[in-house]
Amino acid sequence: MRHNPQVRPEPPLRPAPFEVEQVLTLAPYADGTFGPPYVTAPAEARTTLNVRGFP
Repeated sequence: MRHNPQVRPEPPLRPAPFEVEQVLTLAPYADGTFGPPYVTAPAEARTTLNVRGFP
C-alpha cells in the first residue's frame, strides 16, 4: 500500500463547467410538477419550456 501513489498517479482534473447565459428558477406547482413562475419567465423561455413539456 505504501508504494501505491508511485504506481497510480493522481487522476487528471475535470474540465471546468461551461458558462451559462441565463438562469431560470423552477417552482413547484400544486399538482406536483415543476415549472417557471409564469410572470417572471421571459417569453422565449416559456416557449422553450412548454415545447419540452413543462407547464
